[in-house]
Amino acid sequence: MLESERLLLRPVELTDVNETYRSWMNDPVVMQYTESRFQTHSLEQIRQYVLSVQADESSCFFAIVEKKTGKHIGNIKIGHIHPVHRHADVGIILGDKTCWGKGYAAESLRLVAGYARQSLQLHKLMAGIYANNIGSIQAFLKAGFVAEGRFACHWFCDGEYVDGLQMGLLLEEML
Repeated sequence: MLESERLLLRPVELTDVNETYRSWMNDPVVMQYTESRFQTHSLEQIRQYVLSVQADESSCFFAIVEKKTGKHIGNIKIGHIHPVHRHADVGIILGDKTCWGKGYAAESLRLVAGYARQSLQLHKLMAGIYANNIGSIQAFLKAGFVAEGRFACHWFCDGEYVDGLQMGLLLEEML
């Protein structure tokens, strides 16, 4: 379990897969900048996904839990961990929209970055972000990530092509 002032990160369990979780996965606003938005998610599909990630030794999948309320508000995943290059992608979803704008995403990203550096001995974390996803970009920047590249007209979103940003964090440079 990882802990900050306001959050706990713990492994996602099958008991986390409930109607609330399913509602996040099918909410067009929550999922608007993810590749998961192209399908409707059932509880069984989400359970199968959780089981597959739990079995994947090259991934770590955490539930983001608000300490004050004990409420599961989202998820953050490190994976695919590359054993030679010692880098991995990171992805985050805050499903509970009442928690948006509170700095929880950046706080979660800092927690997993510390874990990736200290426990996993990783060199770098990376993330691909839609250029119009301002909230996510701000969270990654606040957590210490930098924009490393831009891919012109990379994703089709809301009827138009939008740029993609590649964000990165060199973990050895963390304090």
